[in-house]
Amino acid sequence: MTSKSSKYARSLIEASLDPLVTISVEGKITDLNEASAKVTGETRDKLIGTDFSNYFIEPKKAREGYKRVFEKEFVSDYPLTVHHKNGTLTDVLYNASVYKDEKGNVLVMFATVRFVLRNFHILVAAKCHHQCRKTDQHGQKSHDKNTQHSFFGEEKCDLCNFYIK
Repeated sequence: MTSKSSKYARSLIEASLDPLVTISVEGKITDLNEASAKVTGETRDKLIGTDFSNYFIEPKKAREGYKRVFEKEFVSDYPLTVHHKNGTLTDVLYNASVYKDEKGNVLVMFATVRFVLRNFHILVAAKCHHQCRKTDQHGQKSHDKNTQHSFFGEEKCDLCNFYIK
């Protein structure tokens, strides 16, 4: 790979706001972006070469997840909890697939994690919009009757416990 194409590949990896990591067949981190370092609190240099599973509160579950990727060639929305070195826990959904050479040999696993909180609020809002709302006789959307108001003028749906403006 030329220096120019290598810099281009690195810039693409770093452009992602979500943590991205490559993992060897042995489960060792071979590359990562800055977002991955931030979520663990470790430096990129310290993370490379270490066991991917060590950065989750359930290392065995993380190990089972990456082994599943190498067996089935991908995994989607695999729930894990990352632990930061300061003790902060972050729930994530992990998606991964294998990267093969031109002969079809698996080289590494490429994984990305999505923060559950971000996706959770989007999913809950959509669910509430479709399941909890109703249309009145004038065709206007109105929230179901059992709502509570927050200090910010939002209503809390009793069915999904989500605040809606």
